Amino acid sequence: MVSSPSGSPDRVQIQTTPIPLALPPAARRKLVLGLAAIVVSVLLSLARPLLVGRAIDAVRHGATFLALFGFCCLIAGFSAFQGVFSYLQRMVLVGMSRDVEYDLRNVYFRPWRRSLPRSSTSAPPAT
Repeated sequence: MVSSPSGSPDRVQIQTTPIPLALPPAARRKLVLGLAAIVVSVLLSLARPLLVGRAIDAVRHGATFLALFGFCCLIAGFSAFQGVFSYLQRMVLVGMSRDVEYDLRNVYFRPWRRSLPRSSTSAPPAT
């Protein structure tokens, strides 16, 4: 703080850059798609124990080999689809977070780039 001649401290003004809190439409779509992939992945992972339980019940009641093979195929299929949706979830959400980070970084550093002298922003001469 700097003191004025009257002895009271003067307030220092700090210029701030507003950070947009709303997501752009493309990021919102990616967020919704990523959250949907999370929900589908979780639902598929919850279905596997139910299938295993039904397969065990079928064995207790004398299920045939073909019925057990069908349960095995269902469990493998649910696991494969869960893997696909987990992959989609990661790819979409990580990509969205990188896009948002890039946009926020540009908003934050734009005033600094404008204030830099031209010589520091251009490439050095080739030797």
